[in-house]
Amino acid sequence: MENAINNESLVRDLLELDYKIAAVLFQSGIDFFKCTDMRLSAACERFRVDPVRTLLRIQHCLQEIPEPNPDFSKFSCGHIILYLIHTHHAHSRVTLPMIHYHIKKVEQMYVGEFPHVMMLNTFFDKFRTDFIYHLRQEEEVVFPYIHQLEDAVMPGNQGKVLELPDLSISSLNARHISDHEDIEDIIRLTNHFRFDASDPLPYRILMQELKDLYHNLNQHSDLEEKVLFLKAEAMEKIASDIMRKLLGLN
Repeated sequence: MENAINNESLVRDLLELDYKIAAVLFQSGIDFFKCTDMRLSAACERFRVDPVRTLLRIQHCLQEIPEPNPDFSKFSCGHIILYLIHTHHAHSRVTLPMIHYHIKKVEQMYVGEFPHVMMLNTFFDKFRTDFIYHLRQEEEVVFPYIHQLEDAVMPGNQGKVLELPDLSISSLNARHISDHEDIEDIIRLTNHFRFDASDPLPYRILMQELKDLYHNLNQHSDLEEKVLFLKAEAMEKIASDIMRKLLGLN
């Protein structure tokens, strides 16, 4: 069917084929809520976007094959941080506003059929705001601390241990608990992102986007809590031993 996709395809048919095309349209500047029954060429014309580039993005989306996760236990903390920033953080900053917009549109159109979407809008707005703050804290506080820690325990750099800020990975890790609690509220409210085949297309897309977001956040948390933070805690132990020696406390 991918070969049959062209600029005369109906937007609705494209979205039925793969809900992820909603994200492609959003990032291209097309509001699918306003052009579901249009052909792609007409939708591109309405929103003044390049039809050739948009079609290429859609085709790439359909052909994309997920890559297996590497063995992060073999990565340095610095490489893991780069991966987190350029994948999970970048993905979240694009996805969170899109999903929030889709929630608001579904609420406007289908609140009578799905009254829980009104509360979902409130819950998600809080979660989105808190999580963006969480990402910024990681990039401005947590990750720089781990970079300093990694540098300080390198051979020949022991003196840098004395320059480490008064932080600890265990205290910084506590933020994840709050994020998990917020997403659990959304899971309960949506009955684990459940939808029926007979539900309106925008609602089905929204539930699948929320489910994808949940899995992405779990991957983010697992990589940090089960790999990055464990590596950092091991370095904190080394740094503590170095500091005791430097201060003559042994």
